[in-house]
Amino acid sequence: MKKALLVGLTGAMVASWVTFALAKATGPEADAAAATFTAQYTRAPKQATCSGEDAQTYARAVSKLSGSSHETTSGADFRLTGKLNVNARVTVNVATGLGWAEGTFTLLPSTTRRDRVIGSIQAVVQATSETSGVGRGFVTGTYQVFHSRTGRWVSSGDRLWANAEFSQTRSGIDGSFGGSSGSTSDLAAEITGFTCK
Repeated sequence: MKKALLVGLTGAMVASWVTFALAKATGPEADAAAATFTAQYTRAPKQATCSGEDAQTYARAVSKLSGSSHETTSGADFRLTGKLNVNARVTVNVATGLGWAEGTFTLLPSTTRRDRVIGSIQAVVQATSETSGVGRGFVTGTYQVFHSRTGRWVSSGDRLWANAEFSQTRSGIDGSFGGSSGSTSDLAAEITGFTCK
């Protein structure tokens, strides 16, 4: 399996989420959330290879993606339609294509209010060819509002928890979260947590 398989996988862990939002801290609330998603690579991934603990070759890619999310539900306390930016790192076994991905994301909702959702991503990934792959993982996010008087982002207490699934192409990633169940197979891996430098 060549390093080209990493080009699509690097940010792909965010592409499809089955999720719910936990609402403001004044009391418990859970609202279903669903959206479609697409993002493209903003530049070529930075890649490296190394020998693993199991004496097999591993490849790592660090990438940035930019795209958008379109919400298909309504009634939750914060919006999921807007611009999406992802910073991600993927490490895979070059021979088997199995690996893991981790990273951060920022969603800027298309609202008149200056707000955002920031969070982290962890996923198991599997290359399906040299330029494509799939994965499943977990996304956690925090909803924040910018206070102009203090110049600071402040958490409202709202959160996003998401079981994530995704697919990718050579140019980027796309998918959905919420709604009907997806087609990505269950994935699992035992990992050391180290990556190539």
